[in-house]
Amino acid sequence: MLPPSRARSPGIDLTELTPLVSWLVDRGRTLTGTRVLDAMTALDTFSAALIGTFDRFDAVLTPTLALTPRPLGWYGDDPEEDFRRQCAYSPWTSMANVAGLPAITLPVGVTDEEHPDGAGLPMGVQLIGRPGGERVLLAIGAQLERRLRWQRRHPAAWTA
Repeated sequence: MLPPSRARSPGIDLTELTPLVSWLVDRGRTLTGTRVLDAMTALDTFSAALIGTFDRFDAVLTPTLALTPRPLGWYGDDPEEDFRRQCAYSPWTSMANVAGLPAITLPVGVTDEEHPDGAGLPMGVQLIGRPGGERVLLAIGAQLERRLRWQRRHPAAWTA
């Protein structure tokens, strides 16, 4: 039995969860209330700083991903390694999520012939908006969709 100061999650059968989620729950169970509060304070401080930095812009453009699309099997059975890879693969989307900022990913490009899995895999950019700024992001996305004619883009397999 865990000491009273430790997090509990009654009714959760870790064997029914994915290895990653089970690992995260298990890690969370080791935290004291003080550590959780300290982490939440750090996240709040980060969020406030990010919102303050971005506040003078209608939208901020970042890459969606730090790497090109990963091959099947890149995420493995080791949950700690899986988590590390997810953080490395999508640091900018995580940043927007932690800060609670609205964001939209726009598929503006594709990989080229140099990519190990071939050309034509979708690549995007992320627009991050102000708190409550979803309308601006959707308007910019709609303009880009029209300009780049996304409705005419199809996977190569559709035309083969």
